[in-house]
Formats: sequence, C-alpha cells, structure tokens
Amino acid sequence: MRITDGAFAGIEGLLVRSRPNRGLLVLSVELLHQSVAVEVDCTAVTPIAPAAAALADRARLLAS
Repeated sequence: MRITDGAFAGIEGLLVRSRPNRGLLVLSVELLHQSVAVEVDCTAVTPIAPAAAALADRARLLAS
C-alpha cells in the first residue's frame, strides 16, 4: 500500500491489519531502517501491488 495523504504521504508499506470500526488500516513501513506499525485512515492509501507480489518483494528485501 502507498500512503497518499498526511505526514507519511509517499511511503509504502505492507498491510498488517484493518480496524474497520475506526476506518483505519495498520501498515508496516520502513523508517530509519526499522519496521514500524503506522495507523492510517483507510481513505489515505492506495494499493500498489497484488499481495503475492508484495510478499515476494518483502522476502527479497529481507534476504539482501
């Protein structure tokens, strides 16, 4: 997912979980070489890759 609005606009992350009752998504993003969980409004993100491709990209990053 790519965050499109707010302080983290332009940052990409992996969907960890959703909080539909609050309209939020929890994404795992890389900041300062650390993975952190970020809650963002569900209207402030856009999908960037199918889940399988995103998982493959994550595995490739972890292997390097």
